[in-house]
Amino acid sequence: LAVIAVTRPWKARPSIDRTHLPMLAIILAVSFLFMYVCLLNYSDGAYHVAYPLYGDAAFHSAMISSFATGTNYPPQYPIMAGQPLRYTFLIDFYSAMLDRLGLGLQWSVVLPGTLLLASLLALLYFFGVRFTGRRAGGLLATALIVFSGGFGFVYACADWLASGSTLPDFLAGHYLNYTTFYDLGLVFTN
Repeated sequence: LAVIAVTRPWKARPSIDRTHLPMLAIILAVSFLFMYVCLLNYSDGAYHVAYPLYGDAAFHSAMISSFATGTNYPPQYPIMAGQPLRYTFLIDFYSAMLDRLGLGLQWSVVLPGTLLLASLLALLYFFGVRFTGRRAGGLLATALIVFSGGFGFVYACADWLASGSTLPDFLAGHYLNYTTFYDLGLVFTN
């Protein structure tokens, strides 16, 4: 980045239309909340993850821990001893460096995850804006990805309103896989 900044291969400075800044702030806030609350939350002396992430969180936590403690060279699967690593591991290695620097497992996963998720959602937002020529198109493209590509969230909102509970209580104690709801013909597990 320093070389690019010094050499400036572009003639004009990159700029962004300021009307997009509120949406980018919302994307960043949603990304952080998702990562902090759902991805790898530490409370009551244990790590907790949201339902669809439990398999990946265990694998990536093991990878990060093995790199952070320095016991994974040459890279291999920590849960399959002796098997060479054939999985993209750079994000886990980066998180391991942050963990080793003292951020702890949760923050070493949350910070890079937030940046990557916000970047992906911003990219989708700008794709939708460019494709439709409207900010509403960018919002729709982003919302479809956030809600797992389906409209099951409509049923989730209806159930939440009917429950009479607060949103955090509803999210904490309810079945949340509304993208795979066979009774309604919704089958899209992501």
